[in-house]
Amino acid sequence: MFFTPADVAERPFWRLFFGFMQAAADDLGVDLRVITSDNRFKVLQTARTALSYKVPDYALYVYQCNITVDVLPLMEKAGVKSIICNTQPVANSREDVGLPGEKFSQWIGQITPDNEAAGHLAAELLIERGISLGLTARDGKLHMACLGASDIVSSAHLRRQGMEDAVSEDPHAVVDRFISADWQREKAHYKAVRMLDMYPLAHAYWAASDSMALGILDAAREKGLTPSVNFLAVGIDWTEGGVQAVRDGQLLATIGGHFMEGAWALIMALDHFNGHEFTQPVHKSRMQALTRDNLTAYLPVLDQKNWERIDFKRFSKSFTPCVADYEFTPEAVLRQLAGK
Repeated sequence: MFFTPADVAERPFWRLFFGFMQAAADDLGVDLRVITSDNRFKVLQTARTALSYKVPDYALYVYQCNITVDVLPLMEKAGVKSIICNTQPVANSREDVGLPGEKFSQWIGQITPDNEAAGHLAAELLIERGISLGLTARDGKLHMACLGASDIVSSAHLRRQGMEDAVSEDPHAVVDRFISADWQREKAHYKAVRMLDMYPLAHAYWAASDSMALGILDAAREKGLTPSVNFLAVGIDWTEGGVQAVRDGQLLATIGGHFMEGAWALIMALDHFNGHEFTQPVHKSRMQALTRDNLTAYLPVLDQKNWERIDFKRFSKSFTPCVADYEFTPEAVLRQLAGK
């Protein structure tokens, strides 16, 4: 059972995430039920209701600061083994929850993208390209504006931290303003229009998601700016819209690959069910940058028509005994699709 923190139909990233996860479930013969919440604040309520109808063998869900602190004991009491995926507990709640198995015996594992590295990489690419295009102001600095989301979500917090680290490491970059647009394209568009007026020196925009990056591009075009010429934006998530914007030369890059983590968490749960203990309960996946230079190489793994060709059993210890350590990467999937 997978509990989503948002409506899958309305959020591009979660559509991608669930589609790949369902492809894995179909191939592995796993009965996957997806329980949708309207928003992250309703996950606990949704989980309680779902468990009252049917108790699953395993539950997969995303960590949200105040909410998951209550979801963990809920699963503990119900005797449901759980894996947190696509995010992780933030530092100020680590003392309350610990690591998998420390304070909650039913919490058996966690798989999370390296969000801090993703935020850093996105900013690093933005700074490098912005300076090479001559978008620096008279003070010799590249002025940036950044759009993120609430720090209650660890992915938002860590991506912002990575961005701030990258800026602090480069004396030629400065952030004029950071604001939250709550992952939404429309809200990012609305706020970016005003930021472009308020911070005219900032022609390089960092966004914590592709949806917000697309909203920024909408605003830039309204203001008569030309993306990748006198204006730059970068996003995170590898969504269909973000990838298309990179292909069209509108978006400098999108950082991602973590949409696969639902499938990987499913494999971890299946292997645990079949008696394969994890060599490490916490798995961190590395995110990659897609740019116009390398986009073609990654298109096969982004094409949903190819997902039914993936043999997910080759990643599982239950079906492939020679698997010692999990290789949960887009590159491993690409090699398989290429017949290697």
